[in-house]
Amino acid sequence: MEKKLAGAQLPLTKTLDPDDYLALAPWLAEVDAVGVGEQHTHRRWEYAQALRAWDTSGRTPVRGIPTTQRAYDVGGAGSPFYKMMATRATTFVIDPKINSGIELSHEPRAAAVFAISTIEHVKDEEAFVQALDAHLLPGGMLFLTMDCWNQGDIDEAHFWWMRERIYTMTSWPLLGLALSNMGYEGLGLVDWNYRGDQVYNYSFASLAMQKGRR
Repeated sequence: MEKKLAGAQLPLTKTLDPDDYLALAPWLAEVDAVGVGEQHTHRRWEYAQALRAWDTSGRTPVRGIPTTQRAYDVGGAGSPFYKMMATRATTFVIDPKINSGIELSHEPRAAAVFAISTIEHVKDEEAFVQALDAHLLPGGMLFLTMDCWNQGDIDEAHFWWMRERIYTMTSWPLLGLALSNMGYEGLGLVDWNYRGDQVYNYSFASLAMQKGRR
């Protein structure tokens, strides 16, 4: 109950704002118990939002009762996120860097799919989203984060050479619209506003969607 009250008014789909950390405090405690290693400190925001998205989706088991639910952390090579999810679901990391020769298409469907700061590195956005959808159960949750900024489509932001694209205040909502056209609904509140450059000269954005039950 305390967690739900703490994050009740914070959108799950939004850009990073340092003021979010107050509402995210219960989830940040879980993130910090594991740590983010050498990753950017604002990765804490992405992980805390991801944990809150799972909890908001109503899949958190009763405390003390083991869960058999499956989740995927796609593109999460080297990420500690699966440890943060340990009390919620059995979380499998799927990434070419560690799953050599293993295709996402060969895996069973899951209750949740997370892709944290991954989609901006994928060449074919549409094919990637279709693959994520194919492995999400009806009613399941899809949670994405991505690099974003409030400038043009040409990526000139810090670390531009590491990405296929940077999301903008136009392309980020369009991704949400594309998912809506696939039968998804938004999960939680939404705030499409840019909250300033928080990561070098760009920021992070989140997108929380729930797959239709049919």
